[in-house]
Amino acid sequence: MQILPLAVGQSSDLIVFWDDNPGVGVQLPRPTQVVSEVSFGFGVFNETPCLVAYLFIADHVLEFVLPRVLPTSPEQSIDVWHLLANWRSDVWKLRYGESVVDHEREVTLLLPTVPGASVLDKLRLFVEQSSTELKSDELQRGILAELTEILEHLVDKESELVE
Repeated sequence: MQILPLAVGQSSDLIVFWDDNPGVGVQLPRPTQVVSEVSFGFGVFNETPCLVAYLFIADHVLEFVLPRVLPTSPEQSIDVWHLLANWRSDVWKLRYGESVVDHEREVTLLLPTVPGASVLDKLRLFVEQSSTELKSDELQRGILAELTEILEHLVDKESELVE
């Protein structure tokens, strides 16, 4: 199932994505879902370069198609890729339907937490593997360059904390 978030926010220190598709509740009827694996890929939506987060849940695959920027309110937006790298959450919420504030229509996604399987670990692995595999796709190279910059800045911040 493809998730095309229209907004992103936070609730109780969790990342919350909102998709206006009411069909999410049919595909994911339980209020809590355990994600067995996360991987990333390249995508495009409405001619906008996107990062795609694949969340594997039992026999379902959720494809979160994530542009670089999503609104957090009518007046503000946030860099979603930076958020994924910097917010060390092992739980996401997916709200769906008519309103982003409808807490009755949400699914809690429990992400993998074992070393090497977290969102950040998988994002780093995706960048590392893609940088050796990409040859000519300009769009993918652009996404990869932006992700590399985000991750390098994160490594610099982590180094400062250790010193």
